[in-house]
Amino acid sequence: MTKNKYPSVKNLKEQQYKKIVREIFTTITPRYDFLNHLTSLGFDYWWRKKAVQSMRFGQMNRLLDVATGTADIIIRARKKHPHIKAIGADLVFPMLKRAQTKTSAAAFCRADALSLPFKDNSFDVTVIAFGMRNITDHKTALKEMKRVTSDRGMVIVLEMALPSARCLRTLLAFYMSRVIPPTARKFSPNPAAYDYLIDSIKNFPQPPSFMETMRQGGLVRISHKQLFMGICHLYTARIAKSTKSA
Repeated sequence: MTKNKYPSVKNLKEQQYKKIVREIFTTITPRYDFLNHLTSLGFDYWWRKKAVQSMRFGQMNRLLDVATGTADIIIRARKKHPHIKAIGADLVFPMLKRAQTKTSAAAFCRADALSLPFKDNSFDVTVIAFGMRNITDHKTALKEMKRVTSDRGMVIVLEMALPSARCLRTLLAFYMSRVIPPTARKFSPNPAAYDYLIDSIKNFPQPPSFMETMRQGGLVRISHKQLFMGICHLYTARIAKSTKSA
């Protein structure tokens, strides 16, 4: 593996995945927010807003943001729910350092989504936004999110995938192949990182498959909303008391 080329996510094992994710997000941290907003044409603001609007807190008023990145979800959640206590967890230390410069209203820790360092039933809402596709074992990650979420709490996944409609898939494929790469070459210190990120979108499961994985992870009352014609997807699920021991 070189800095300028990454293998397809289809061919990666978990440890390779983690190594590449650490390298990619370490190298792109300084321009991460700018390029996110630019390449999504600003829609990422709206997508995160929809995720925050779906949050329902219980008595603990505690939020865990898995793969928090630079804490955009936490910042928006704190604006809507100023009473909550939030923790952001991420595998990449430079991302956490950047998050700390953006908000002092949350705690941050370095953590692996497949082995979260929190006790059972610690949070009312556990969310992951645009981070699930950087994890190979979705079911284990979802089980961990379920474990740390309280009875009748919520698990939320916000993620991008190719739309099911052929015309939209063609349009998005054109945008990802012809617009994002030259933009990344101009603004990012590691343009190849965006080839990887595009590949991760192309290989993320379609909603029926991912919802089945959520069920296998022990989640119930699973709901799915397409955002922006199916380019982004918002999944919500509940933690039923009867399933906590599952």
